[in-house]
Amino acid sequence: MNRILFIAMLMIMVVASAIFAEEADVESVPKYQVINKANDYEVRVYDVKGSINGKMITPEEKNPVDVDFKFSYKIKHAFEKFGPDRLIPLNVSMIEADYLIDGQKVAISTSEFPKITIMLDKRWQAVNVFGYDSVPYKGIPGINYRSFPIFFILHGGDEPRKIGDKWNTDIKFPPKADLYNFTTVLKSIEKVSDIYSLLVNQEVKWIPKGGIKPETPNVTAKSESYFAIDSGKLLKSHIECEVIYTNLSDVSTDPVKTKIALDISLSK
Repeated sequence: MNRILFIAMLMIMVVASAIFAEEADVESVPKYQVINKANDYEVRVYDVKGSINGKMITPEEKNPVDVDFKFSYKIKHAFEKFGPDRLIPLNVSMIEADYLIDGQKVAISTSEFPKITIMLDKRWQAVNVFGYDSVPYKGIPGINYRSFPIFFILHGGDEPRKIGDKWNTDIKFPPKADLYNFTTVLKSIEKVSDIYSLLVNQEVKWIPKGGIKPETPNVTAKSESYFAIDSGKLLKSHIECEVIYTNLSDVSTDPVKTKIALDISLSK
């Protein structure tokens, strides 16, 4: 009897040891997160190179318009300092803008891209946006100057994550306006210019204010981005966006597609 009891107790100890070892292994898996921060009056300048090709529906044209051109932007992100409301203003402005059309480089006046001021909270979430409605071409969906800022923040990245973790985040930009659904996967930890960063892959779905309607284009994007762990700063990103119009019985029987590709890099 004592021998049987001894064996039973030994088996219980072995099983318990295995369970504790498994829990210890789970707890030992490293987790990573970004620390969103900026120095008072910090300035970040980004180089953006992109292309647009395919067909597009514009607010001025009922029929699809052929588009095929490249562009380059230099965009400035200028932070102010946290105010008594615990919000920090981020001023987004265009420094340079060039289009390459039919092999000809055309400089675009930066006045075509008014300054946008985004009020960010401690988690780098947009609480309010000023200047958004003054930006032209607001009727054209997809990635554009108005929607650029949402790609410069790792939404949900300030929570501890393991390599391989996947999470969903709904972002309204501006607040109370269009909805962007982000599905993010943490791929690895990488060094970019000696800065440790989180490499993430993202899929983005655009849902306009008022919801999806028959005439609403399907706008999706995929990105591969690197965010600095110590600041949350975007270091570089490659984004591909597709805009598809399917309900165009009055002008076309075929879907109208526009493809947008962007490469973003921090220049200083």
